[in-house]
Amino acid sequence: ISGLIRFETKNERLVVYIMPHTRFELDSNQTFERNYVERVKPILDSIFSALRADQRYKFNWAETVFFKEWYLHLDKKEQQLVKKFVKEGRLYFVNGASTESLASEMHPYELIELLSIGGRFLREEFGVQPHIYWDVNSEGSSAILPTILAEMDYDVIVTDYVGSLLTQDLKRLRSLHMHWRAYPYGNKSQLFTHIPPILASIEGKWAF
Repeated sequence: ISGLIRFETKNERLVVYIMPHTRFELDSNQTFERNYVERVKPILDSIFSALRADQRYKFNWAETVFFKEWYLHLDKKEQQLVKKFVKEGRLYFVNGASTESLASEMHPYELIELLSIGGRFLREEFGVQPHIYWDVNSEGSSAILPTILAEMDYDVIVTDYVGSLLTQDLKRLRSLHMHWRAYPYGNKSQLFTHIPPILASIEGKWAF
């Protein structure tokens, strides 16, 4: 990070917030099993070890399909410990969909299905319902997204894929926090939205 961002603090104390989180998708170049074993399971194992070793640590987990695979292979004692971390808020679920939404999803019902499948597992196993939709570095956002999420009891959207020009305008207006009002469908049609000021562009470069 120090190589990407330079701050002039004038000897003032700089507070940096680091949010450990996940972003996994079903890799089209690998099977589910290989992706899980080679990429995801080692991360979950290390997170579990870290949470167990230090009560100050917290972690945000997004997609549930890999997490469920990992969780169901734990023994009963380890599962109870995971439930304890969830209850304490040290393991927090954002998004909660079974997998990340992608540009290949051409219909709102596909997103609803992903959120429903993942949310059902979290409610039945842990008694929790995600309230933050974590949409970091996705393939784009639909205008009806806030309506869908509000109807499914989400409160906040965190997304960094609303278009670079719009993001630059919002930064200039100091409006990266906003109420995203969508197409009015049903009783709710807007959600509080945060757009991170640092974006990863499609060219692989950082846009500030």
